[in-house]
Amino acid sequence: MITLDQPGSGDWDAAVRTGERALALEVEHGPHLLAHQTRGHLAQLAALRGQTPPSPPVTRASPSSFRAWP
Repeated sequence: MITLDQPGSGDWDAAVRTGERALALEVEHGPHLLAHQTRGHLAQLAALRGQTPPSPPVTRASPSSFRAWP
């Protein structure tokens, strides 16, 4: 949430640094749901700045790798 609060004080670069640091910690320690939320915050910052965030790499899975619903 700090990532979204910092632009209000004009500190856009700090907001990006905070978001990137949070994302690195979340990926390293495993709360993946929080990592997705942080990616969304970084995307929102990029949109507010008129930037396009980099796209994640596209991976393709074979149909045999999908599990059926129980």
